[in-house]
Amino acid sequence: MIFDGSCGKYGYGIGVWVVNTGNNHREGHSYKLNFQCTNNIAEYEALILGLQLLKKLGAKRISIQGDAELIIKQIKGEYSAKHPRTRAYRNVMLDFLEIFIEYDLSAIPKKQNSIPNNLAFSTSSCKMPYPNQEYVLEVNID
Repeated sequence: MIFDGSCGKYGYGIGVWVVNTGNNHREGHSYKLNFQCTNNIAEYEALILGLQLLKKLGAKRISIQGDAELIIKQIKGEYSAKHPRTRAYRNVMLDFLEIFIEYDLSAIPKKQNSIPNNLAFSTSSCKMPYPNQEYVLEVNID
């Protein structure tokens, strides 16, 4: 699973690209966040969405990749999460990861993160006609 978050002119978006190499299944998801946040919080939200999707798919051994080195190093314990909100997100992630038998978490260069980046950017740069209404944009690619 590869994830990304984006802060754009019209809000915040997240993108997740899920690949099952066993059956060659691929699916992308893009969501617009309906609250103000930082780019780091958008990244955490994307990661949470990705883990929820993997759980729903019944994944047991997972590989997680993203270009958010700070987030990945906070979860791995290499960096501390000093801000209370960031620390809360990190703690949620640590609890969530216990669902899986095995996981690998790694930072990748931005150029290898293009699909979730484009998914996140498309929703963060999309102006919604009714800003107070909740929208869910989803893209499934097979």
